[in-house]
Amino acid sequence: MRNTSCIKFGIISILLLLTNLPSTAQYSIDGLDLNQNIYAWHDKALGVDKTGILLGEYQEIQRQSRETSQFFDDSQWIANRLKYRGEIYEGIYLSYDIESDLLLIRHPTNYNYHSQAIKLIQQDVEWFEYSGHTFRYIHEPVLHFGEGFFDEMYMGEHLQLFAKRIKITETDRVISYVTADKFIIQYLGEYYRLRSKLTVMKLLKPYKKEIRQFIKTNEIKAKPEYESDMIQLISFCNQLLNAPTNQ
Repeated sequence: MRNTSCIKFGIISILLLLTNLPSTAQYSIDGLDLNQNIYAWHDKALGVDKTGILLGEYQEIQRQSRETSQFFDDSQWIANRLKYRGEIYEGIYLSYDIESDLLLIRHPTNYNYHSQAIKLIQQDVEWFEYSGHTFRYIHEPVLHFGEGFFDEMYMGEHLQLFAKRIKITETDRVISYVTADKFIIQYLGEYYRLRSKLTVMKLLKPYKKEIRQFIKTNEIKAKPEYESDMIQLISFCNQLLNAPTNQ
């Protein structure tokens, strides 16, 4: 059985959509069972093209710290793009709760509901853009992180670099959120934690000499706190794999 907030939002979104459709349209609710999949009924009765960005459920936002937050970039609502249920939406106000790995949107149609966050069906979000980053939902387990949203840092033909954005809470008189991001390389369909330059050299042993020289020449710091350096390193390694002599 779905929780009460989900059922309430399903009904409210259905009513909102019905009232905005042409008056000649008629929709039967005979097949609606609140104890089953409201979303499936929603799509069948109205059509996927009409359900749109509203399909989701209300989400309460709880802030436990005045100085820091569980949101990416410590921001809440930023207008951006996302691809949801096969459709691209522009100018939707988004908020990404890193602690819970949840993408939220601000209610887009009614000003009275703007303070109310909507939790979309997370698995139906293909990607979203936020503060210059592109987050993609990966539907397979990525190491011990499981499935969820990952920040696409570098997407090469042979190598891809992702960041799993993480915030943890620390308590010292007051609660504060601390960044604890992790970085992952995808190579030949497998995922590997990027901990240091040694990760790359072990993964690409035939190119160890070239990688070591690149790191030395460019003073690369292949550590999680140096994101731009890591991107340079993975980009260089992808070029090595692309070289005709190595095919």
